Amino acid sequence: MDSDSQNTIIRTQIKKLYSQLKIVPSTTSFGCAHLLSCQRSGKDDRRFHTGNWAYVGVDYGKAKIQGKQVKILFIAMDRGGYGGQVKEEFKDTQREFRSSTEERKNPHMGGVSLIMKELVDDKEPNVYSHQFALTNAVKCSKDTKSMQTRTSSTMIQNCANHLDKERKVLSPDLIITQGSHPYKTIKRLLKLGDPTDTFKHPSGRGACEIFKHESLIVLTTFHPARLKDMKWSQVTMPKYMESAIRKTQEIVIQNP
Repeated sequence: MDSDSQNTIIRTQIKKLYSQLKIVPSTTSFGCAHLLSCQRSGKDDRRFHTGNWAYVGVDYGKAKIQGKQVKILFIAMDRGGYGGQVKEEFKDTQREFRSSTEERKNPHMGGVSLIMKELVDDKEPNVYSHQFALTNAVKCSKDTKSMQTRTSSTMIQNCANHLDKERKVLSPDLIITQGSHPYKTIKRLLKLGDPTDTFKHPSGRGACEIFKHESLIVLTTFHPARLKDMKWSQVTMPKYMESAIRKTQEIVIQNP
């Protein structure tokens, strides 16, 4: 059986959670209790794409940072307004995110790949691509026929409950947020105070912050697709982000 189709305990738990929350991706039978209010939110009434699966690497929880095993969860914004994700089975999503990490197919997953390469001990993309999980703070999207999105504040608020339940199932040691609204949602859900460290882009556009919440570490980042000097195709990232990752590694190692 290939890794994308393989059932692990945590993958089974995530699929069960999506079923319980009635957020299994579907073009016709999507049962989320918030669907109507989300559809009505925003400035237009375009067709609504309902749901997308999380990515859970087959070796989630086996990543190592200087020898210490760590569960790493990325929280991104959404899957875009093109709509293809609602037709994916769970294994299709696993294949798409794994291969996009290994081949750096687009700015988002190219950025994820760079962060993993810089962060974890295993430096081969076909190894670290299996070692993390990634979910979106907002599961649905308005139809834009492109990767552009029009996520409303209602959608962000309604999906926060789903995200929090997902976080509890995945039980990460390290959360990496990507973009402004995942950062704000996680900060609110966890009631985070002031960051322990802040690393600013020299231009003032973009920053990384590190928070500690009990045994959980949170690293907040700018979305890689919107950061010009995140040169994913050239395998280079901004110096301030490298510094943030180095500090995150230190905190992970010191964490009991």
